[in-house]
Amino acid sequence: MENIDFFNGLVGLIPGETPQTNNSIVADEQNTAAKIELLIKKLGDKDLQTRETTSKELRRRIFEAMPALVRYANDSNAEIKMCVKKLIRDYWLDQAIDSYLKSFKLEIAFVFSHNCYSEYPSYYAAGVAYIRLVRARGPTETELDQIKKIENDIETIRNKQIREPEE
Repeated sequence: MENIDFFNGLVGLIPGETPQTNNSIVADEQNTAAKIELLIKKLGDKDLQTRETTSKELRRRIFEAMPALVRYANDSNAEIKMCVKKLIRDYWLDQAIDSYLKSFKLEIAFVFSHNCYSEYPSYYAAGVAYIRLVRARGPTETELDQIKKIENDIETIRNKQIREPEE
Protein backbone atom coordinates (compact mmCIF):
# COMPACT_ATOMS: atom_id res chain seq x y z
CA MET A 1 0.00 0.00 0.00
CA GLU A 2 1.27 3.45 -0.95
CA ASN A 3 2.13 5.86 1.87
CA ILE A 4 0.20 9.09 1.22
CA ASP A 5 0.71 12.33 3.10
CA PHE A 6 -2.87 13.30 3.96
CA PHE A 7 -2.39 17.07 4.02
CA ASN A 8 -0.33 17.20 0.84
CA GLY A 9 -3.04 15.07 -0.73
CA LEU A 10 -5.54 17.82 0.03
CA VAL A 11 -3.60 20.38 -1.98
CA GLY A 12 -5.42 20.83 -5.25
CA LEU A 13 -8.81 19.94 -3.77
CA ILE A 14 -9.47 23.58 -3.03
CA PRO A 15 -9.93 25.55 -6.27
CA GLY A 16 -6.78 27.50 -7.03
CA GLU A 17 -4.77 25.74 -4.30
CA THR A 18 -1.43 24.44 -5.51
CA PRO A 19 1.78 23.50 -3.75
CA GLN A 20 3.22 26.83 -4.91
CA THR A 21 0.27 28.69 -3.32
CA ASN A 22 0.80 26.78 -0.10
CA ASN A 23 4.51 27.65 -0.13
CA SER A 24 3.70 31.31 -0.75
CA ILE A 25 1.43 31.32 2.32
CA VAL A 26 4.31 30.06 4.45
CA ALA A 27 6.63 32.65 2.89
CA ASP A 28 4.07 35.41 3.58
CA GLU A 29 3.79 34.29 7.22
CA GLN A 30 7.58 34.30 7.58
CA ASN A 31 7.76 37.72 5.92
CA THR A 32 5.05 39.06 8.27
CA ALA A 33 6.85 37.62 11.32
CA ALA A 34 10.09 39.26 10.20
CA LYS A 35 8.32 42.63 9.72
CA ILE A 36 6.78 42.34 13.19
CA GLU A 37 10.20 41.58 14.69
CA LEU A 38 11.64 44.68 12.98
CA LEU A 39 8.77 46.81 14.25
CA ILE A 40 9.28 45.59 17.81
CA LYS A 41 12.99 46.39 17.60
CA LYS A 42 12.07 49.92 16.44
CA LEU A 43 10.33 50.39 19.80
CA GLY A 44 13.83 50.83 21.19
CA ASP A 45 14.65 53.70 18.83
CA LYS A 46 15.93 56.89 20.43
CA ASP A 47 13.44 58.97 18.39
CA LEU A 48 10.08 59.37 20.16
CA GLN A 49 8.17 59.84 16.88
CA THR A 50 9.56 56.55 15.54
CA ARG A 51 8.50 54.73 18.73
CA GLU A 52 4.98 56.25 18.62
CA THR A 53 4.50 55.45 14.92
CA THR A 54 5.75 51.92 15.51
CA SER A 55 3.43 51.44 18.49
CA LYS A 56 0.45 52.53 16.37
CA GLU A 57 1.41 50.07 13.64
CA LEU A 58 1.80 47.23 16.15
CA ARG A 59 -1.58 48.13 17.71
CA ARG A 60 -3.12 47.94 14.25
CA ARG A 61 -1.57 44.49 13.74
CA ILE A 62 -2.03 43.27 17.30
CA PHE A 63 -3.30 39.79 16.40
CA GLU A 64 -0.31 39.10 14.17
CA ALA A 65 2.07 40.73 16.64
CA MET A 66 0.92 39.21 19.93
CA PRO A 67 3.13 36.07 19.89
CA ALA A 68 6.23 38.16 19.19
CA LEU A 69 5.20 40.81 21.71
CA VAL A 70 4.97 38.17 24.41
CA ARG A 71 8.47 36.97 23.51
CA TYR A 72 9.81 40.53 23.86
CA ALA A 73 8.02 41.30 27.15
CA ASN A 74 11.26 40.77 29.08
CA ASP A 75 13.68 42.21 26.52
CA SER A 76 16.98 43.55 27.81
CA ASN A 77 16.23 46.94 26.17
CA ALA A 78 14.18 48.83 28.77
CA GLU A 79 12.33 50.94 26.16
CA ILE A 80 11.29 47.88 24.12
CA LYS A 81 10.24 46.06 27.29
CA MET A 82 8.14 49.02 28.49
CA CYS A 83 6.46 49.60 25.10
CA VAL A 84 5.74 45.91 24.58
CA LYS A 85 4.19 45.54 28.03
CA LYS A 86 2.05 48.62 27.41
CA LEU A 87 0.83 47.23 24.06
CA ILE A 88 -0.10 43.91 25.68
CA ARG A 89 -1.74 45.60 28.69
CA ASP A 90 -3.72 48.00 26.48
CA TYR A 91 -4.94 45.13 24.31
CA TRP A 92 -6.24 43.15 27.27
CA LEU A 93 -7.70 46.27 28.88
CA ASP A 94 -9.64 47.01 25.69
CA GLN A 95 -10.86 43.40 25.63
CA ALA A 96 -12.08 43.67 29.23
CA ILE A 97 -13.81 47.00 28.56
CA ASP A 98 -15.58 45.56 25.50
CA SER A 99 -16.66 42.46 27.43
CA TYR A 100 -18.08 44.46 30.34
CA LEU A 101 -20.00 46.70 27.95
CA LYS A 102 -21.45 43.73 26.05
CA SER A 103 -22.43 42.05 29.31
CA PHE A 104 -24.07 45.23 30.58
CA LYS A 105 -26.05 45.72 27.37
CA LEU A 106 -27.29 42.12 27.34
CA GLU A 107 -28.29 42.19 30.99
CA ILE A 108 -29.92 45.61 30.92
CA ALA A 109 -31.95 44.69 27.84
CA PHE A 110 -33.28 41.65 29.70
CA VAL A 111 -34.02 43.68 32.84
CA PHE A 112 -35.96 46.34 30.96
CA SER A 113 -37.80 43.95 28.65
CA HIS A 114 -38.92 41.64 31.49
CA ASN A 115 -39.31 44.19 34.30
CA CYS A 116 -37.00 41.94 36.26
CA TYR A 117 -35.10 43.83 38.93
CA SER A 118 -32.84 41.28 40.57
CA GLU A 119 -31.52 41.48 44.08
CA TYR A 120 -28.07 40.53 42.72
CA PRO A 121 -27.77 42.56 39.54
CA SER A 122 -25.01 41.41 37.21
CA TYR A 123 -25.80 44.41 34.97
CA TYR A 124 -24.69 46.64 37.85
CA ALA A 125 -21.36 44.82 38.29
CA ALA A 126 -20.68 44.92 34.53
CA GLY A 127 -21.68 48.58 34.22
CA VAL A 128 -19.60 49.71 37.18
CA ALA A 129 -16.58 47.70 35.98
CA TYR A 130 -16.90 49.23 32.49
CA ILE A 131 -17.06 52.76 33.94
CA ARG A 132 -14.12 52.16 36.29
CA LEU A 133 -11.86 50.74 33.57
CA VAL A 134 -12.73 53.39 30.99
CA ARG A 135 -12.16 56.21 33.46
CA ALA A 136 -8.83 54.70 34.56
CA ARG A 137 -7.66 54.47 30.93
CA GLY A 138 -9.16 57.77 29.85
CA PRO A 139 -12.49 57.86 27.98
CA THR A 140 -13.16 58.80 24.38
CA GLU A 141 -16.15 61.04 23.57
CA THR A 142 -18.19 57.98 22.61
CA GLU A 143 -17.28 56.29 25.89
CA LEU A 144 -18.28 59.39 27.87
CA ASP A 145 -21.72 59.17 26.25
CA GLN A 146 -21.87 55.45 27.04
CA ILE A 147 -20.94 56.11 30.69
CA LYS A 148 -23.82 58.63 30.99
CA LYS A 149 -26.23 56.09 29.52
CA ILE A 150 -25.06 53.34 31.88
CA GLU A 151 -25.33 55.64 34.88
CA ASN A 152 -28.84 56.68 33.80
CA ASP A 153 -29.91 53.05 33.32
CA ILE A 154 -28.57 52.08 36.73
CA GLU A 155 -30.33 55.04 38.36
CA THR A 156 -33.59 54.17 36.58
CA ILE A 157 -33.44 50.66 37.98
CA ARG A 158 -32.52 51.89 41.47
CA ASN A 159 -35.77 53.83 41.44
CA LYS A 160 -37.76 50.69 40.64
CA GLN A 161 -39.06 48.23 43.15
CA ILE A 162 -37.02 45.00 43.45
CA ARG A 163 -39.19 41.99 42.60
CA GLU A 164 -39.09 38.52 41.10
CA PRO A 165 -39.00 38.01 37.32
CA GLU A 166 -42.28 37.81 35.46
CA GLU A 167 -42.93 34.56 33.67
